[in-house]
Amino acid sequence: MSAQRIWEQALQQWLEEAPVLIDAASGEEYFPVRFFSSVDRLRKLLLQTGKKQFLLCLENSVLLSMLYFAAICANVELVPVDPQKSEEEKERIFRQHPEAERIDPLHATDLWEALQNAGEEKPVKLTELFAQTDYEKPYLITYTSGSTGEPKGVVHSVGNLIRSAASFRDKIGYKPGGRMYHIMPMTYMAGILNTLLLPFVSDCTIVLGKRFSIMEAVSFWKTTKKYGANYFWAAPTMLRMILTVDKKQTGAAVLKGVDTRFSVGTAPLDPGLREQFEETYGISLYQSYGLSETLFLTTQFPGGAADKTSVGELLAGVELRVMPDGEGRTRTPWNLLGYWTPSGLKPQAEIWYATGDLMTVQWENVRICGRKKELIIKGGMNLNPRDIELCLQTWCGVEQCAVQGIREDEDEKVVCWYIPEGENTQSKAFNSVIAAHLGKKYTVDYFIELKELPKNLNGKTDKKRLKQEWEEQRRGHNA
Repeated sequence: MSAQRIWEQALQQWLEEAPVLIDAASGEEYFPVRFFSSVDRLRKLLLQTGKKQFLLCLENSVLLSMLYFAAICANVELVPVDPQKSEEEKERIFRQHPEAERIDPLHATDLWEALQNAGEEKPVKLTELFAQTDYEKPYLITYTSGSTGEPKGVVHSVGNLIRSAASFRDKIGYKPGGRMYHIMPMTYMAGILNTLLLPFVSDCTIVLGKRFSIMEAVSFWKTTKKYGANYFWAAPTMLRMILTVDKKQTGAAVLKGVDTRFSVGTAPLDPGLREQFEETYGISLYQSYGLSETLFLTTQFPGGAADKTSVGELLAGVELRVMPDGEGRTRTPWNLLGYWTPSGLKPQAEIWYATGDLMTVQWENVRICGRKKELIIKGGMNLNPRDIELCLQTWCGVEQCAVQGIREDEDEKVVCWYIPEGENTQSKAFNSVIAAHLGKKYTVDYFIELKELPKNLNGKTDKKRLKQEWEEQRRGHNA
């Protein structure tokens, strides 16, 4: 089915009695007339500027959600930029788009006031609002966090996002009338595709929360109950924070008897954390896998094989090849259009996209074994740090850990930073357990105990920072 047809079907489903979006902060409900009349006004304001591209440097808000829809019917390009990035990182991205109109909090205030003062809201025929949409032209340019040097923008059409969302929807089984709790940062793909466009094409209401934080964790179950949210997306770090603050395990009562879909993405899910969360709240977690370039590729789903070490099965339309070196390459109907450069779009030439991830497939379940570039070469042998991490978390009483190879004295040393589960966890016994399960070649050279692992803005362990701090400490030690 074409992206246009999927989108038009979604538009036809929206009836007046179902809100498109609920602002969890204020409790305001945005039914179709209110929401899309504002989208139409924003479309006109965007077109009045005469600009082709817009840099969006905003936190989660109703306005930002409307801007994503307005850009679809205005056929303009959006470049979301996380406002919490460093000023240096933001400026590097801004330099890539010198002709773009910048929408920051000050401009957003003016836009919001213009919407509020625009007079009576008039019904908009949704099919007419999107009648001129070009579904295959560039729509979204996203920049991944933690990049070095000049940033690389991933370019997608809105058609790509719609096709990927529909395939994911069909696999996991979202039902019309569901409510998606949106707590992802709305300037990253997880906050645009996963929790904005995906629920929309699934005919589900968006319960819009702020970017996840300790305060959002404290109110998580209260908000879930208040607005009847039953579909969720979270990173593993979010799950851990929710468990930590929910001392009375109130979430179990909130979710009892509720048909939930609790998806986990953006980073590997630790087996111990998964077991604890599922047992505490009496639900299943559905791990998924995708990349900014490829969008959704796999997901676990209700009734699927009970292989909790995998990231689920391939979505309809996704093809996968595992190369001799273990790297997965994919082909989908929604692969990126290309990368953004200062001179414009550089089209993606390769039909099969090299993911950079090491994979295995068994009984249709895909396992991610680690990053190809993170392989440790020690004594002429390739070691996968993810194998060591899983071994420590499964058998050694380690809550979280990060393993990587660091060059030292003309040799590759294996370094492990870890958080113990309890006071009795002793690193002295770790290597004997690793050798028993993986072999002596996997033994670790250095164990460093930490109270917490540093995370980047996507919730992933910041291994680059760990390596930098290690090298600085070693230089200081040897000075």
